[in-house]
Amino acid sequence: MVAVTKTQGRRGGAQDHITVHGFVDDQRKAEILDRAVVFATCSTHEGWELSGVETNDHGRPAVAYGVPAPRVAIHYDKTGLLAADDEAFRRASSVFLEDTQARYRYSEAAPKMVW
Repeated sequence: MVAVTKTQGRRGGAQDHITVHGFVDDQRKAEILDRAVVFATCSTHEGWELSGVETNDHGRPAVAYGVPAPRVAIHYDKTGLLAADDEAFRRASSVFLEDTQARYRYSEAAPKMVW
């Protein structure tokens, strides 16, 4: 999976902007999330979107596909954006990467959500 993700990043020209960390302990995960601009998860099959909840807890906006688990964990247009297809995923990611005000607005809402 890591190799596939890196290959897709190269194809999209984003290899300098994507880091695949692999397994990390809780302390390192918190450090990564605290430094992140946006959390993007490209999985189309999730049993439970714990990563979306953790991301919001760190005040970071999230981008995910609009499949069942992320629809529960990510409050659309409040704590993140959900995409119907690849193009929508790219556009949603761009919102947070390019628009500082949007990133701030979603980041402010994220830790206030009640699960």
